[in-house]
Amino acid sequence: MVSAHCLSLENMGPPTEEESFNGAITTPSTGCILSPLSKLPECRVEKFLGHLDFFFVRESSDLKEIGGVRAFLHNALTEAQTVVGAHTLSLGGNALLSYHIGEFHLLRTSAKNHAQCLVNVCGDMALVASNGSQSTELL
Repeated sequence: MVSAHCLSLENMGPPTEEESFNGAITTPSTGCILSPLSKLPECRVEKFLGHLDFFFVRESSDLKEIGGVRAFLHNALTEAQTVVGAHTLSLGGNALLSYHIGEFHLLRTSAKNHAQCLVNVCGDMALVASNGSQSTELL
């Protein structure tokens, strides 16, 4: 089975017959696979959609209210992953391959309950399909 991080706004349940094709692994059509691999096992890249290189700046002046630095960093990284997944989907892709965080900087002023974060996310956007599938509905 293919193991990858899947972003989806819906609850992931077992795949229905429509989502499965000849035993291929599937995800909901609203999801995007984020993988550090350059290609997924048992899958082929049908279309390369370009390289993605986004910078995100996040700031908070109420660290204590949102749960501290850990919660702030978790929210910043989750939002960055959601945005790059949504961008890939908007261009017609379903996978972000060679995904990695290039830079990550945190500036924290504990006396002022303030923090800033810079995150750089990179990867290759692609439309990927299972080797056994004739359809471009992936995985």
